[in-house]
Amino acid sequence: MRAICWGRWCSTFVMLVATSWTGAQSKPDLSSPKKATVAFAEGLQSGNLDQVKASSIGDDSDYKLMQTVTSTMSAVRKLHDAAVARFGPDDAKKLAAGISDNTDIGKQVEASDEKVEGDSAMILEKGKPNANAVHLKKVNGDWKVDLTNYPQKQVMQQNLPMLEAMRSVMLQSASDVASKHYRDVDEASTEFRQRMFTVMAAVAKQIPPQTNPAK
Repeated sequence: MRAICWGRWCSTFVMLVATSWTGAQSKPDLSSPKKATVAFAEGLQSGNLDQVKASSIGDDSDYKLMQTVTSTMSAVRKLHDAAVARFGPDDAKKLAAGISDNTDIGKQVEASDEKVEGDSAMILEKGKPNANAVHLKKVNGDWKVDLTNYPQKQVMQQNLPMLEAMRSVMLQSASDVASKHYRDVDEASTEFRQRMFTVMAAVAKQIPPQTNPAK
C-alpha cells in the first residue's frame, strides 16, 4: 500500500493506510482477521477515530497516535475534496499528487497472506518482511488490530510532529482552494508544495534520526 510522502519523509501506514475515498462503515465487520484489517484501514482513511477504536485494541498512547493519524487523514480528504470541487478530478491530481490515489484496500488485504493461530492472527502483504505484518487478536468473538504490536509504530511516533505540520498545511490549503484564493490549480499546487517544504524542513531539524527496529 502507498504512503504519504514528500521528499524523504514518509508517514508509513504499512498495509493499512492508502488514500482512497471510501466511507467508513457504520458498524465494522470484525468477523475475520482480513475483514477487521479492512475496517480498521477504512477508519483511518476516513478520519473516523471511533471506527479505529472499535476495530482495534491498545492503550492510551496507541490511541493518541491514532488520533493524530486520523486527523491527518481527515485533512488529506478535505484538501482532496476541495481540489476536486474547485478544479475537477483530473486537475485535482496536480495539487494532491500522491495523496489522491484510488487504492482498493479490500482487494489488497484479500490478496495478502493470512496466518491464524488460535486467537491470534497476522496479515502480511505478499513479498513484505514480517516486521510489516498487521497483528490481530480475537476479543469476545471479534477480531481486532493489535496496536501494541503495530507495524512501524516507533517510526510513526517519531514523526508525529511531521504529521501535525502536514495536517496544518493541508487544512490551510484546503481552505484557500475552497475560497477560490488561486487563479488555477498550478498556482495552488506551487504554493501548497512551498508551504509543505517549508514546514517539513523546519520540523525535520527538530526530529532525531530514525532508527530501524530490530527484525
